[in-house]
Amino acid sequence: MSQTAAVVIVGAGIIGGSVAFHLFERDPGLRVVVLEKEAEPGTGATSKATGANVRLTQLSYPYFTHAEEILGSPVDFTRHGYLFVTTDPATLEQCRRNVALQRGLGVAREILTPAEMLLDGRASSMDVGALSLERFAAGKLRAEAIMF
Repeated sequence: MSQTAAVVIVGAGIIGGSVAFHLFERDPGLRVVVLEKEAEPGTGATSKATGANVRLTQLSYPYFTHAEEILGSPVDFTRHGYLFVTTDPATLEQCRRNVALQRGLGVAREILTPAEMLLDGRASSMDVGALSLERFAAGKLRAEAIMF
């Protein structure tokens, strides 16, 4: 086995994997080595990402959802949303700015009151741990707004 490479990539998450993929796409003969400390690619920071970088999420989404046809191999990908709950007015205002930015980029985002969330239906299937929607609705847990 050769001990040299034209490119060495540290990290086999979405960024490292993408860099390697696109380098091979441009030059299939290029010797690229990807180093990863985890047992499997994509199980480090990528697996914990919440999609906060909207543009990166939009660009990488097709590679996750159509991995087998694009990459020749399926990936363990489950589409899910995320939930922010706040009682702090400053945090709520930042959430409003984030929602406006994301909507401007074509992402469907919403800010709901606890009562609206209870009526919405999507949250009923979410695992929110110790947070109970019924407790929100009953006023036992206070939140100014929830962002989907």
